[in-house]
Amino acid sequence: RVDRCNAPRRPWLRGVCFVHEIMLMFQPRCRSWSCPACAEVNARWWAYRAEFGAKAILGVDDCEPQRNLMSFLTITSHPRLGESGSIGVFYHAWNVLRLRAQRGVPGGMYFAVPELTQRGIIHMHAIETYNLGRR
Repeated sequence: RVDRCNAPRRPWLRGVCFVHEIMLMFQPRCRSWSCPACAEVNARWWAYRAEFGAKAILGVDDCEPQRNLMSFLTITSHPRLGESGSIGVFYHAWNVLRLRAQRGVPGGMYFAVPELTQRGIIHMHAIETYNLGRR
């Protein structure tokens, strides 16, 4: 774990509180995914944004404990499948998993974002109420 961003050429910023007569000098983080410190902060920030957005989109209410069981789920195709094999298998496998989850938890919901990794295989992040991420 890296504690702070060490990216070069970040400006120095100055914050002044005239009431308490203090000044603070700091360098903002670079926010790059390639920076270990910033990537960790970015991941936490995007997870928070995804949860907040999913609650709004999926209609999950904090006052309804039975519906407040959201899980974050990441699914990645096997690397040996390659790009075309990964895409061909992934959507069928997700559909089978989704149908099985719907039978187990009627009325469950999900919000999923598929993407291609740098290696060209498909990868998906989902926020779901089927409890798949907790099994």
